[in-house]
Amino acid sequence: MPLRLRNGNGSWPAGGFPFVDPRTGKVFDGMSADLTLQAKNIIAHRKANPKIYPASEAQFLFIDAVKQEVLGYICARRPSLCADSVNVAMQIATPKNFVMPSPPPGKKCYRCGSTDLKPVPCKTCGGFKIKSWLCNNCQTSNPK
Repeated sequence: MPLRLRNGNGSWPAGGFPFVDPRTGKVFDGMSADLTLQAKNIIAHRKANPKIYPASEAQFLFIDAVKQEVLGYICARRPSLCADSVNVAMQIATPKNFVMPSPPPGKKCYRCGSTDLKPVPCKTCGGFKIKSWLCNNCQTSNPK
């Protein structure tokens, strides 16, 4: 279910539409743009940073998905502004088609040789990039 604000008559919520990009840390002022313009500003910023937002992750460049990210950001910080404030923090900005990646073919644990590896996501980029691989067999962290 898409997030939406309680006041759906087109007026701005208190504080506007602020957003902080989870990967770059860029702060987008909430009072400088409406929701659509804010999403366009975020997309322009992401396109200008192709190493952080590569073309293979196009879901971060779709205007409707970015609008939901902005609303998720607002709702997580001020659930009272959202129409569905129940479990709103669980709905934040994770694309529905996102699947955690599998280890590359031939990737093995350097300690025990197991191929049973799970990704360790980066906490600062919202969990969409892999920092390392954790061996499920011996619990050793393996470099990317």
